[in-house]
Amino acid sequence: VTTYYRVLVSATGVDCGTATSTAVAVTVAPDPNITVQPASSNFCTGGSLTLTAVAGGGAPALDYQWQRSPIGMNAWVNVGTNSPTYFTGSLTMSYDYQVLVSATGSGCDPVASTIATVQVLPDPVINIQPVGNTPMCAGGTYTMSVSASGDPLLGALIYQWQSSPSAGGPWTNV
Repeated sequence: VTTYYRVLVSATGVDCGTATSTAVAVTVAPDPNITVQPASSNFCTGGSLTLTAVAGGGAPALDYQWQRSPIGMNAWVNVGTNSPTYFTGSLTMSYDYQVLVSATGSGCDPVASTIATVQVLPDPVINIQPVGNTPMCAGGTYTMSVSASGDPLLGALIYQWQSSPSAGGPWTNV
């Protein structure tokens, strides 16, 4: 909301005139607010993520300060630059992230985003390797199996068998 102000100055003496200032505009903006919060995510060790926040309000401009803390510790450390996005880089441990949005205008109150939890989980592992070297004749069948595990937060494991005429490849999906 923009409101214009001016001042009239006069004296109590007889026949004194009135001086009028020029009009000036004062714009009052709402305090900063975050309309799109950074999102939590899960990925494997070494993965990375770009966190994003969308903010409005504030005057004359918005400032962003990203912070991270080990999950649940509330030991916030400033990271990143003055940007609505933050790239985590390659991660090997889990963190909570938040962004503080402030404005440089007088009386603007800063706002903190909701916490985005980024969990770094171990890669899937093969617990029981397939067994081979079983003699068989052309047209015979052989069943192979494997046992693998992974964190359920990463979703279902996907199995893709491959074959090759030699142990060194090239490999073809079967």
